[in-house]
Amino acid sequence: MSELLLDYLPLVVFIAVALGICLVVGVLVMPPLIWLIGSAKLGPYVGGGLFALWRDYALALIKGSLAFWLVALGPYALLWLLAPRATGSGPSENVDCVTNPTRSAVAIALDGCIGSGMLPAAARS
Repeated sequence: MSELLLDYLPLVVFIAVALGICLVVGVLVMPPLIWLIGSAKLGPYVGGGLFALWRDYALALIKGSLAFWLVALGPYALLWLLAPRATGSGPSENVDCVTNPTRSAVAIALDGCIGSGMLPAAARS
């Protein structure tokens, strides 16, 4: 069993690194994009400039505001929505969940990784 867990370690590391990069993008890149587009379409930010928006954004994240966390995690969600299509296995091609309902949700979610060769051979069974 521990051998199988070690087989999944590269995938777990990949997911952790992807989450970290996407969180950095969500916290550091999304507020300036929101500020730029908002300033162009809606006018200046009432609370001040870009750094005031960042301050308000960080405070809302610390307070646990769902809307701000959705913005912060948006790049990660976008990555996982687009990843199966990049590997050529989208939801429309994945009929295993219908033909084999006993498969776990994790196995179904990893189909894109299995098809692309990201998982070792021992983990593909």
